[in-house]
Amino acid sequence: MNWVTRERPVIDRIAYPWLITWFVERKAAFLFVPPEQRGLSPR
Repeated sequence: MNWVTRERPVIDRIAYPWLITWFVERKAAFLFVPPEQRGLSPR
């Protein structure tokens, strides 16, 4: 499963990838994209 979030995560978002891989999806892939590319990733 792919997860998309903003590039350069700030301190309140640093733990999310860890939490997701630990509790939701072990093989999760994270894409860190700039805000101007929001909504352009394929589903």
